[in-house]
Amino acid sequence: MASLTTNLPLQRAFKVCGSRTLSKVFSVQTCPAILRSNLANTVLTLKKIGISNLVQFDFMDPPERLMRALEVLNYLGALDDDGSLTNSISQII
Repeated sequence: MASLTTNLPLQRAFKVCGSRTLSKVFSVQTCPAILRSNLANTVLTLKKIGISNLVQFDFMDPPERLMRALEVLNYLGALDDDGSLTNSISQII
């Protein structure tokens, strides 16, 4: 069966398909990258440019993984107990 295509003057083409085909194509939705990524590098960058309190920072949508990134950086010695950059990491970045 041939597909139905409409060509418009600006060379745009629209293909008409059934709802079953449409649901197969668009059924898989992935989670946003901010929710799957490691925010440690982002936290280090924000700390380096002078944003000291990331927990109170006015994010449009606060990332859920922010606290985990702060914990990991503290464990690795990049942040001290107050949440500030340590001297060794300040010289690196």
